[in-house]
Amino acid sequence: MIKKMNLFLICLLFFYLVNCKISNEDSPVYKLPSLSLLDWDGEEVSFQDFEGKVLIVDVWATWCTPCEKSVPVIEKLQESADDSYVFIGVNTDTDKSPDEIEAKANSWKMSYISLLDTHHVFIDLFQLEGLPTFLVFSKTGNLIYTQLGIKPSDYSGLKARMETWKSVD
Repeated sequence: MIKKMNLFLICLLFFYLVNCKISNEDSPVYKLPSLSLLDWDGEEVSFQDFEGKVLIVDVWATWCTPCEKSVPVIEKLQESADDSYVFIGVNTDTDKSPDEIEAKANSWKMSYISLLDTHHVFIDLFQLEGLPTFLVFSKTGNLIYTQLGIKPSDYSGLKARMETWKSVD
């Protein structure tokens, strides 16, 4: 009985190794791409400009009520951060002018810069499915944290993680 079980397990393992392969064709990007987006003034900003810093990205839209509620939490994180962090927004509106987007950000008291992703290039690369999305990239550009939605009760947990984020490659 044990010999048959061992033979079965060996055959199962062999079948798995021969027929199964790891494929990431459909998996999202986990490294910050060489990508540039425009800011509100029409200036091109490259994500590569932030290499060497922990990059915290807030993906948002003007119509998104949860996005508005996440801004104070992100602002509070930014106030507590040292100069090894950079905070940016990526706005996903397709039907608003840069002036309208900037006005909405100002009304929400968003102080961090925001880039325009009107063609959803950033969203598609990371296969983002909801807003707001909070992404953290290490100093070397690796995606190390993702969270869908941010609420005030998340602040203490995110603040505690910030020290760890600085040490991750």
